[in-house]
Amino acid sequence: MAEKTSGTIITADGEETAIPTIVLDHDTAKLLRDYKKHFLLKYGMREALYCRECFQTQHDGTDASVTDHQIVIRCRHRLLFYQGQSF
Repeated sequence: MAEKTSGTIITADGEETAIPTIVLDHDTAKLLRDYKKHFLLKYGMREALYCRECFQTQHDGTDASVTDHQIVIRCRHRLLFYQGQSF
């Protein structure tokens, strides 16, 4: 089971707001990084992510960043996060 916590983001108005946060496990982080490295980058592809829950209830849209040191995926109602390497 993924660890749940609360993160903070800055809204478009410049205000801080709490957002439910799920801390990804090591295996999931490794999978995302491997997918990016061995498929997306290899074939010159770019991915678009959509949260199913947000898509059904609100405007969709997701910001995602997968680097060697951090993974952040944010939609309208939650944040998925991993800090550290997963090699």
